[in-house]
Amino acid sequence: MSKQPNIDEIERALAVEFNYRLNICVPNVSWGMGFNREIDLLVLRQSGYAVEIEIKRSFADLKAELKKRHRHSNALSTSFRQGGHPDIKEFWFAVPEGIYSKAKEFITAHYPEAGILSYWQDQEEPYRLYVRRKIMARVKSDSRKWTDAQKMKLLQLAHMRIWTMKKKLTT
Repeated sequence: MSKQPNIDEIERALAVEFNYRLNICVPNVSWGMGFNREIDLLVLRQSGYAVEIEIKRSFADLKAELKKRHRHSNALSTSFRQGGHPDIKEFWFAVPEGIYSKAKEFITAHYPEAGILSYWQDQEEPYRLYVRRKIMARVKSDSRKWTDAQKMKLLQLAHMRIWTMKKKLTT
């Protein structure tokens, strides 16, 4: 049986899946961006549209989503208009492969617009985390492109994270 990857490993694998060489991928986005929640991984595509990825490490963690004040939905449904964010074009859940079947049933019932990614590590390559897109997210047609000011704020946040991390590595 494979070990459970840590959050940093999951974030890195998702950034690779969403092509961090072409898109801006920033973990734990909340500060200064106008969201009423923390976004586990925000991907700002070259097109200027954003993708939100909610990382789950267990089925209990996934079920806890229903207890949150905000609702993750990106379609034109009532739940999106009430609690979604117009700056998010796609919404995804990333779940361990081992809970995918159970998670799929739960997510499609409660978040039908969400895409589902699964991730896993195998014993032969313990340093490699695999990600697979299982169900594609529905694209929200009326989401907004990010302004230059929003892009700059996101880049400033990523920039601060780099220097904070470098400080930790050198002290």
